[in-house]
Amino acid sequence: GGIDYSIPIDYTKLNKSDLETRAEFYYNSALKSKKLNEDMTSALTLYSILTNAYPENRTYAIRLGKLYDTIGKDRFAKGEYYRAMGIDHTHPEPYYYLGEYYYSREQYRKALKLYLKDKVRDYECDLQGIVNNANYQHYLEHCRHEFLLAHNISFAELHEAGTDAVVARLTMQF
Repeated sequence: GGIDYSIPIDYTKLNKSDLETRAEFYYNSALKSKKLNEDMTSALTLYSILTNAYPENRTYAIRLGKLYDTIGKDRFAKGEYYRAMGIDHTHPEPYYYLGEYYYSREQYRKALKLYLKDKVRDYECDLQGIVNNANYQHYLEHCRHEFLLAHNISFAELHEAGTDAVVARLTMQF
């Protein structure tokens, strides 16, 4: 026999509202600092507790994924995004964040595939369910806007500062 190192936790005794408030506070602070510090550790701990206590909540898994992504723990980040997809495979949010994960690593095909999980509408496909090639430029433009928004970059502020972000060239091969 081995030694059982698990410590049973009675999650019913925890105050969910208090945990969420504290987790959100540390989460926002950790994402601003973008490094492994006390706030990051607190956010990771609190969202891990919430994820264990309420495994059906995809938001907790997504937040853990984002935190792990921020500190470069790729395997854990992807694992949490996939966990969120498993909780509710019809909700677009985990696909978006996993798409952001791949986009930030310049794995654009994987990112686009995940973005399209939410973005493809039935009228954009032919009778075989294949996306019409004319829609891909639109998707890429949408991804560009989503990327800037996710990084708190505003097209309007760029314009006011004298920078107009335009697509000068785009080549696609099908």
